[in-house]
Amino acid sequence: MMLDILPETPGPLISDVRQNGAGPLHAGLLDELLLFTHPVILGTGRPLFDRHDRATELDLLEQRSFDEGVTLHRYAVRRQTA
Repeated sequence: MMLDILPETPGPLISDVRQNGAGPLHAGLLDELLLFTHPVILGTGRPLFDRHDRATELDLLEQRSFDEGVTLHRYAVRRQTA
């Protein structure tokens, strides 16, 4: 699994994560989250994050619209305080 090799990686750990599931989010490895929304109704599909069972607070940093109605929402992931 990709997360298994991260502690051995020098420098910035992740610059671009494209994976389904909440593994990097649960592990506290994400500083930002970019969500692209495409204006298509499928009727079925997968949840955005599988097995994400805890609240994660986000701060909106940017939002943009592109051709064909695609939107981008860029969020900072708030760090949990103990």
